[in-house]
Amino acid sequence: MRRALLPLLILSAVACDALTEKGEGATDSGSEESGGGTLGGGDGTDGTDGTDGASGDCGGVVTVLWLGESGNPENHPLVQAAAALGMVDVRVVDHEDELNAAMEPGDVNLLVIDAPADVPDEAAHAAILAHRDAGRPIIAGIYDLHRDPDIWGPMFGVSGVDEWDEHPIFPVAGASVDLFAGPSPFPAPLDIQSSGWSINHHALTLLGDGEVLAELYSAGSGTAAIVRTFGGKVLFNGTFATNYRYVDADEDGVNDGTELFINEMSLMAGCGG
Repeated sequence: MRRALLPLLILSAVACDALTEKGEGATDSGSEESGGGTLGGGDGTDGTDGTDGASGDCGGVVTVLWLGESGNPENHPLVQAAAALGMVDVRVVDHEDELNAAMEPGDVNLLVIDAPADVPDEAAHAAILAHRDAGRPIIAGIYDLHRDPDIWGPMFGVSGVDEWDEHPIFPVAGASVDLFAGPSPFPAPLDIQSSGWSINHHALTLLGDGEVLAELYSAGSGTAAIVRTFGGKVLFNGTFATNYRYVDADEDGVNDGTELFINEMSLMAGCGG
């Protein structure tokens, strides 16, 4: 499945305020021990409709979102999550050349990749590796993970088998981080109610050291759905944010895809607490 590509969008602080739907009081899960980043600065923003944005100092986290989902980017769960966290400098890109330009200043703290339509060209590949090897955090989910395994596998330390059907995702008991718990909590399982994808998940396999944070099918299944690799600096999703665009299991007004990425982005960027 190929998707229409998004225009380059640089979000201003005003846009962040407008897009914020809701946040929760946060816990500090971004320490070096938990694999989170260390960069931040600025204050969280207040939400709309009488709700508060996620607290913390995510405003100074320069963030690049490489998205492959069609539609209005402001409605994408990743964009909404960044806004809820008060992230001001958010660079949304679709093509490799736009990714290269967004990464070129060398000031990016957090890179988030969600189902891109393209395989990175040589320059984009080098930019992603340089970001990773500098110890800066990456959150990634690849739609065709089985394609170009020589690129994605070494880049993120994971491989995956396509899962075409819709299945729930559960937190792993005893994992170092519960991605369902906060700063924007939502109930387990994470369950698709309406999906526009043909491949809905990947059953993941670690290619080296790493930790499984969530599992597919059932609690205790042992089938990895979300993992961390490269010393905790890469978080890899076997699913995609837009699978949960219309899912709000706790009926709090924020879709579960946005809540998942609020929690992931605050964890990996070391902010939101």
